[in-house]
Amino acid sequence: MPEFNMTEYAATLRQITDAIAAFRGLSDADKERLYSRARTMRDRGLINTASPKAQGREIRYSGPDIAAAVVAITISLNGGSTGQIEAINMRLRKFGADYTTTDSIPAYEENFEAILSGPQIFIRFDMVLLSDGESSFSQTDTKMGVFEDLGLADSFDSVDSFGHRRIVTQSNLFPVSSLVRPVIATLFSKG
Repeated sequence: MPEFNMTEYAATLRQITDAIAAFRGLSDADKERLYSRARTMRDRGLINTASPKAQGREIRYSGPDIAAAVVAITISLNGGSTGQIEAINMRLRKFGADYTTTDSIPAYEENFEAILSGPQIFIRFDMVLLSDGESSFSQTDTKMGVFEDLGLADSFDSVDSFGHRRIVTQSNLFPVSSLVRPVIATLFSKG
């Protein structure tokens, strides 16, 4: 894949969905349904951009925004829930009032160059049950990085320093690089 400067990337939601449709070999009717789904996801806050919005102009998504949109759309197409996408965005996107938490990081921005041409980048998304013996509650954990950094060899049943039992009840692995590279190549091929 050719090297590009991150600031060179800009695409509309229509262009992003057209590139996903081309990669997946979708029919024209399916392409329109995909764009409609993506617009709904955008309107619900599941697809965001750090770029400033200008009234009367179509939103242009930067490279990291495109990567995040491709992942969100793919999760949706594969039957993932909006809750999954929201939890991933809450942890891996760092902008906007709804997506800024004390532990959120700009993961797509930090990993964008590696997503395009480095080692394979993944998202690990875990559903976790925490219990103190009397009560329990569920939470999610999300990480982005190379396979070795995701802790897949870690225990899925452990006790934390507060004495809470922590059980990973479900773990999903999303191959970000494999999803994003063909879409970026379709959008920005030089030739």
